[in-house]
Amino acid sequence: MELADLRYFVSAVDTSKLLSAAKALNVDVSTVSRRISVLENELGVTLLERDHAGVRLTSGGEVVAKLARRILANVEEIKHAASHIARGDTGILRLGLRVPPIGGHAQT
Repeated sequence: MELADLRYFVSAVDTSKLLSAAKALNVDVSTVSRRISVLENELGVTLLERDHAGVRLTSGGEVVAKLARRILANVEEIKHAASHIARGDTGILRLGLRVPPIGGHAQT
């Protein structure tokens, strides 16, 4: 399962149209349709009902959409945390002092 597939699926759900999802994601509509079909095949469940008016979630699709949103939110949270760590905004700074045996001089 690819994260992109989950993004395509959630975008299709949010826009109710594969074409709108494709435009929002800057990909071809055939890519969105094919990748959602791959996701459905992989999961063994129909996620969307497709017709001339657009797409609607199936009952299984509702469950998967909820979980997909959670996964995508977690990925964004990971990216956000990693960017803070990379900039040095977040992390642990450990300072140590080496103390010699009694009678010696301290070194830093």
